Amino acid sequence: MKKILFILLACLTSNSMANVKYIPITIKAGLWEYENPANKILEETMSKVPKQFRSLIKGQIKQQKPIRACISSKDIKNPNHYIHKIRAKHCSVDIYKSTDTLLDGNLTCDKSNQKTSIDFTLDVINDKEVIIGSNIDTSDFSDGGPTNISSKAIWKSDSCPASMKK
Repeated sequence: MKKILFILLACLTSNSMANVKYIPITIKAGLWEYENPANKILEETMSKVPKQFRSLIKGQIKQQKPIRACISSKDIKNPNHYIHKIRAKHCSVDIYKSTDTLLDGNLTCDKSNQKTSIDFTLDVINDKEVIIGSNIDTSDFSDGGPTNISSKAIWKSDSCPASMKK
């Protein structure tokens, strides 16, 4: 669960390790919120569990709150800054395409013999709204396989709570 949350945060501000020149996307710095990806995973799981457990999963979905991320202007200009800020040393990013309104790439995390690879696209609607699309391959996990997740990130404020600033 934490890995998935990190991935979507990292997708907002990914860095280029490939030969593609990184062009900062045109988004506002500050507090951002987006749908909790756990909801989509739980919804997918719903059809695979016995009926008596489905109400438990529905309850879990209702308890999930939006994910909040504090994105600084440094994070936007130098995405590697964000990766270091959240201490994700076991992850690397390759960018395939970068414009001021589109970021297309791959995030790979390899830790404790579990490798996760996420192809992602950030599609900037405007400076306060971004569509995040990702295809997560968790085939190295015992119950893993490809999972497609799409979510909308919304800018909420110029400032972030002190507890979120690093």
